[in-house]
Amino acid sequence: PVQLNNGKRWQADSATNESIRKMQQLASQRPGNPSVAGQELQKQFKVLLKECTMQGPAHEQRHAYLRPLQSKIKSLENCTDCQSKMEDLNSYLHTYSDYFQ
Repeated sequence: PVQLNNGKRWQADSATNESIRKMQQLASQRPGNPSVAGQELQKQFKVLLKECTMQGPAHEQRHAYLRPLQSKIKSLENCTDCQSKMEDLNSYLHTYSDYFQ
């Protein structure tokens, strides 16, 4: 699981911060259409991975944060309890600022 940097938030690169912001917007704007949201979130997730410039321990913690996020996005594919999965995803995305700045 993701951890703080000796009690402080990790410094993320601007590409990661921007991608997470976009994902937060997507998740909150499309709560009624999880399938479409999932597709758009998956596209943004790929951008997030491609544009990262982080290194070292901050980069490792970024991946510790992203692994559960990726699972939550994938859970929107063919989901049966989509509303609760969207709420869970949205809540998780909003924990990003607890660990990164």
